[in-house]
Amino acid sequence: MSVDAHKIFDSKDDTTKARLAELNAGLIDGIFATAVSQDIKNTDYSGDPTSGSIRVNRFVNAESEDYGTARGKSAGKSIHNAGKVIVNVDKDKEIIEEFENKDIALFGISDLITRRADNIRKKVASVLDREFFKVAETEATEVTLTTQTTVEDKLEAMIAGSLTVKNDYVDGQDKEDLIMSLSPKAYGKVRNHIDKIAQGNTESGIREIAMLHGVEVREAVRQEADIIIQRRGSIAMPVVIDEYELEKVPFSNSHALQLFYSYGVKAVTPDLIFKGTL
Repeated sequence: MSVDAHKIFDSKDDTTKARLAELNAGLIDGIFATAVSQDIKNTDYSGDPTSGSIRVNRFVNAESEDYGTARGKSAGKSIHNAGKVIVNVDKDKEIIEEFENKDIALFGISDLITRRADNIRKKVASVLDREFFKVAETEATEVTLTTQTTVEDKLEAMIAGSLTVKNDYVDGQDKEDLIMSLSPKAYGKVRNHIDKIAQGNTESGIREIAMLHGVEVREAVRQEADIIIQRRGSIAMPVVIDEYELEKVPFSNSHALQLFYSYGVKAVTPDLIFKGTL
């Protein structure tokens, strides 16, 4: 390698900076696309996650009254925001990997940062998913499925129970608003069940189940509970990810690839999260 190779290890080198900029453009999108949690989390909030917290509002149900009620009272019902939830972005994480310059010379800096960026994408996604489903399982209401004997009956019981929730905030739910996540073990059982029956819109070779009785189904490999069914947006998880950077390690002949990110996670509608054992 020529003497000009030393420039490759300079974090300010134009080629290296250009490659890092290219990776950064897709890294965050890649993390959000890989993590199941980022697809089903609550995004209807106020505030900026970079400020340290967000607020999720939850208003009580509208009330249907006889015609003329408000006119008689000279006032309509005030909107009651009893479900305000503050989510703090208080979990700070880092991924820092050091490489000796002689090792970087063997692999090539461009190839090395590309490979590590892909691994980091998967790692951050796994951390976010694990934290998300940990909260989901903690807050979920356990559904007893001892009287149901078949896979189909147990899944249908979970769906039916979610659809009929009635409280100050909801009066029943629509299937299109629900999402069912399954652990790998449970997902395998459901696929085996589907593959054995006549199912016109599901092929055994396709990885994803997609829909089951009108409810979206996802496999969540970092979920412990067999089944979790929740309304989309039941859990808020603001995430802040800094740029992926290459920095010289002081007083050494090494460089460090580093990524810093922060997040917070909290159930905002715990009454709409259920779990069960298949």
